[in-house]
Amino acid sequence: CTSNLPAVAVIPSEHFNTILYTGDGTAEPTGQPQTGVGFQPDFVWTKTRNTGADHFLHDSVRGVNQRIKSNATDAEYDDNNALLAFGSDGFTVADDAATGASGITYAAWNWKAETSVSGDTTGSGTAKTYTGKVNTDNKFSIIKYTGNGTNNHTIPHNLGVVPEFFMIKSLEDGENWAVYHKDTHASPETMMLKINANSAPADVDSFLNDVAPTSSVINLGVYSRVNESDETFIVYSWASVDGYSKVGTYTGNGSTTGTFTYTGFRPAYIMIKRVDTTGNWHIQDTKRATYNEAYVGLQANSTGADSVASTYGLDITSNGFKQTYTHADQNADGGTYVYIAFAETPFKYSNAR
Repeated sequence: CTSNLPAVAVIPSEHFNTILYTGDGTAEPTGQPQTGVGFQPDFVWTKTRNTGADHFLHDSVRGVNQRIKSNATDAEYDDNNALLAFGSDGFTVADDAATGASGITYAAWNWKAETSVSGDTTGSGTAKTYTGKVNTDNKFSIIKYTGNGTNNHTIPHNLGVVPEFFMIKSLEDGENWAVYHKDTHASPETMMLKINANSAPADVDSFLNDVAPTSSVINLGVYSRVNESDETFIVYSWASVDGYSKVGTYTGNGSTTGTFTYTGFRPAYIMIKRVDTTGNWHIQDTKRATYNEAYVGLQANSTGADSVASTYGLDITSNGFKQTYTHADQNADGGTYVYIAFAETPFKYSNAR
């Protein structure tokens, strides 16, 4: 029985949460406080729901006014009319169209990193400084580093375990994102994804220098998107934690009685990407889709509004998720998919929806 399952080390609601809100158009310096996160977030990812707009990513390492987009190649830019502050139970936004315009509905996904870290990069070439934040309980870190343009430039991620999914973005140039997922390929260190595009994985030797990440560092090649000399970059890294998060893969079966994927918890958030061919980055969460089947989707690589389309449907269960349609982006027969999911409730305590 579930009482015999081990106690969880991480309480999901203290480390990840989704909130929904409607902008009221209040500008800075007052802004619009958004609460209900349950902790002070270090990484806030916002997206409009009832209209098309960019995804905006904010974090406490780069600074509250600095924003980048998951769906575009744009460099980081300073905007003092978007996210104004991180608070103890959420954040404050102004009236920017992407964060707090009057009458616009929003989703915000929030992660906790918490502990500041800093030091020098390692490996070959000139050591460069890095700063960041890490949470070794939930295995999430945000690291801002400077490239040195040398193969085997190694970036400490501070997780204490091997990262299973990470996203790197140049902050100075209009470059594509460079994304690693442990299940992209039999040798995932040879392949690169782009979260701003629906493209299939590409074999890019200069991305990670064909060297797998370790429990201490990410090894970089000379690729300009991750390691141009004296250019600054941000990397968001995650690893699986029992009962809280899961980085994994599944194979579609092309049936409405679709593939079941075990996570070990009832998911609150799932992002899925097809990797044997092209496919969008589909995001589902239980705040926008409050009952099964869940099919209120947004795409990390698209400006599109909430897509209420049953063809993207899946059931969220007490211990994973199950495909219910045959859309090629989520459940083609024989298709290979990767995902990252975060828990609403660990399996020990969860019920079906």
